Order: sequence, then structure tokens, then C-alpha cells
Amino acid sequence: MKLKDKIAFEEKKHILNVLQSVAGKLNKAAEILDVERTTLFKKMKKYGIEKEQFKP
Repeated sequence: MKLKDKIAFEEKKHILNVLQSVAGKLNKAAEILDVERTTLFKKMKKYGIEKEQFKP
């Protein structure tokens, strides 16, 4: 696995874990990840993550 692929895999996994821990609350997830909310949206789109999958 190339380094950039490994980094992307780990980033996606971390974003998913954080979103799961905050029940999909994007503001809280962005705060924990220390990124702007817009950056989180872009990364979610990049990795095919939809916020609906975290709703109870």
C-alpha cells in the first residue's frame, strides 16, 4: 500500500470513528477533529461518508 493510500485510509477511519462517537453531530465532530466544518464536509464527500448513516 502506498503511503498516500494508507494516510487516506487512516483519515477516513478516524473521521468515521469521531462521527460515530458524536452520533453524526457535524459541529461537534469538526471541533474534535480540529478542522473547519466546511473541511469536514469536503472530506466526507471525498470518502463517500454520509451523515445520515450516523442517525440513531
